[in-house]
Amino acid sequence: EEFYFKNKIKKLTIVASLEKRKGYLELIGALKILPKSIKNIFHLEIIGEGPLYSYVKTNLNNLNISHEMLGNLKPEEVSISLQKSNGLILPSLNDPNPLSAIEGLASGIPLLISNYCGNVNECVVLNKNGWIFNPYDKNDLSNAIKSWSLTSFNELNKMGSFSRLRYKE
Repeated sequence: EEFYFKNKIKKLTIVASLEKRKGYLELIGALKILPKSIKNIFHLEIIGEGPLYSYVKTNLNNLNISHEMLGNLKPEEVSISLQKSNGLILPSLNDPNPLSAIEGLASGIPLLISNYCGNVNECVVLNKNGWIFNPYDKNDLSNAIKSWSLTSFNELNKMGSFSRLRYKE
């Protein structure tokens, strides 16, 4: 399985409670407009629980997007999961200082972070370790996912190394 993800299908992870302010409705809207060719090249892993669980699950199933909903995990499990991922997405609408963005940096993976996250400029250096998007603009969010998914594994690994350096700074 490890080989499968690291070399064939890219894994995008979201670590956030399943509630409106975390941008799940906007994320689903952006996923709906992604071309099938893009939907087929990544797997979405969702860590968290909340009132939007069944809404998210139903929509991802209807969109035929490969996904796994892991519920709440222990911090060590979150860390392991992020290290096995090729990117962290955080489409939050209101998040002063999300810890998951910092966890993504520490895990050495590229970040796709909403411009409504208070620490976005500390975490993301454009074209170095990630993408910044407006979650209210489904085209902008969709384009960030598209750019990430079309980036080579080699390039994503380089971006991840930059994230780890950023974390150490």
